[in-house]
Amino acid sequence: MKLFQALSLVILSPLIFTGVYSVGISSLDGRPNGNIPPHPAMPLVALPADMKPLRDGIELPPYSTIYYFDQLIDHKKPELGTFKQRYMFTWEYYQKGGPIILSTPGEGNAATYFGYLTNRTVPGLLAQPNHGATIVLEHRFFGLSNPYPDLSTTSLRVHTIEQAIEDLVYFARNVHLPFPEAIEDGNNVGPDKNPWILVGGSYSGALVSWTIVSHPGVFHAGYSSSGVVQAISYYWGYFEPIRQYMPKNCSADVERV
Repeated sequence: MKLFQALSLVILSPLIFTGVYSVGISSLDGRPNGNIPPHPAMPLVALPADMKPLRDGIELPPYSTIYYFDQLIDHKKPELGTFKQRYMFTWEYYQKGGPIILSTPGEGNAATYFGYLTNRTVPGLLAQPNHGATIVLEHRFFGLSNPYPDLSTTSLRVHTIEQAIEDLVYFARNVHLPFPEAIEDGNNVGPDKNPWILVGGSYSGALVSWTIVSHPGVFHAGYSSSGVVQAISYYWGYFEPIRQYMPKNCSADVERV
């Protein structure tokens, strides 16, 4: 019951996920100035890279610690082998049998998103009262989680939404989480043993929705913040509010452009 109460509270508080604690985006995403719109993605959360969580007065590995999972290159052709998919993980709040909160930043290097292991964000806010563990999994072809060392046409054939969805499911079912033996058996925390909750925002929020629909029963629950579940190739209405409410002498010029 506590788990469902926490989910209900979070759904009413989307701003927690979308970044009261986010740092200055213009200094992090390579934009030359603040007038250029940012790429829509999950906001970063400012934390020192060497910050270590405490559990009963004992320091755990830094939130930024990188672990590796042997992910299938092609879920339709497992004979092609695996690649190293990076993830970050903490058992700061975990108690045996608790939920596993899995999130991915989507289209970005996951190494800077370790803040999503903490209670400054939705994953940590779900984990803390429900005694869960948190994971941030890097999306294939972003950061250093690359099935192939190039971006050739052949390589990009496995860079699909379907493969990304299968990554999440395969990870949940097969990962060995590096719990200390005294805390939990990391080989025995799959979705058939512990409730797994999938969390994402923007594109990764859409991944949450698509995964829950295409693989019912794997994840106990999903939280999709601003999930872009419908792709529109040319969305003319995006700038329409700007055109309507900008000064009229400007709107005529913009229309001509």
